[in-house]
Amino acid sequence: ELSKNSDKVYDMSKDKICLIINQENFYTELNEEYKDLLPENVWEKGKLNTRVGTSFDCDRLKNTFESRHFKVIVKKNKTHLEVISILEETVKSINEQNCSCFYVCVLSHGDEGVVYACNSCYVEVSAIIDIMCEDKLESIPKVLIVQSCQGPSLQIAIKSKDFLIFWSTVPGFSSIRNRQTGSWFIQSLCDQMDEAGQHEHFEEICTNIIRDVTNKKWQ
Repeated sequence: ELSKNSDKVYDMSKDKICLIINQENFYTELNEEYKDLLPENVWEKGKLNTRVGTSFDCDRLKNTFESRHFKVIVKKNKTHLEVISILEETVKSINEQNCSCFYVCVLSHGDEGVVYACNSCYVEVSAIIDIMCEDKLESIPKVLIVQSCQGPSLQIAIKSKDFLIFWSTVPGFSSIRNRQTGSWFIQSLCDQMDEAGQHEHFEEICTNIIRDVTNKKWQ
């Protein structure tokens, strides 16, 4: 369940889908058509850094969701156009299969309201939400998990009551990722989901994750 405060009960007897988009290696898009989607000063700074350690997060998420009987789809190092296409195709498939719920996990670099694709072009988080919240999926719970840094401010209007977004950090702060073990956020998320019962509310799990990550000390 998404929230203990909700009086809506979801049917979880059908297929459950988790899509993981893991951006680890980056290059700079040369097509002039997309230059406005690149990070500021990208030519002076060079390409976005390789996200060393993200494979640990990706593997852990896959194992955790599979243990909860999700069908897990993993997509690695995709361009901004491919990300949108993958999301649209997955939503279409979910609608045709009449699935129970839909999770999307995005692991990448990010900034204010955006995440970066492997070609360093950004994808607006609001665009991801719009695809996930299409009318055809209105009746099923949808969760977007974003492991990335954020800019100084962030306001995104959520148009669906069956939707929850969970960011790895608050606006203006960096999301900590360990090169050997993965990110604090994703590893804590998987720890809490592995320890939780099958019927524990996801919002309660989120609260435990926030407490755990807040109490961590860099080692």
